[in-house]
Amino acid sequence: MLGYDEQDQCCYYRHQYMLTHEVLDDEDNFYSERASFERVQAWKLKGREWLHYSETGGAAGSCSDHGLKTNYEITPCRPK
Repeated sequence: MLGYDEQDQCCYYRHQYMLTHEVLDDEDNFYSERASFERVQAWKLKGREWLHYSETGGAAGSCSDHGLKTNYEITPCRPK
């Protein structure tokens, strides 16, 4: 998703995805489980840099988001 300001300049960016895989439970039933994911958001700052926020993770077989990593950074350009 891209967002634009009143000068038609890109000022917001977002993407997300999730990969799943099939798992067999104790009763021999299959179900989909999240294997990994990524969420990225970015905002253009007044100084023309970009503030990036990202979450990545993947804890197949876990009851929590063990392995969740979050990151903030300022970069000269938006994510691609």
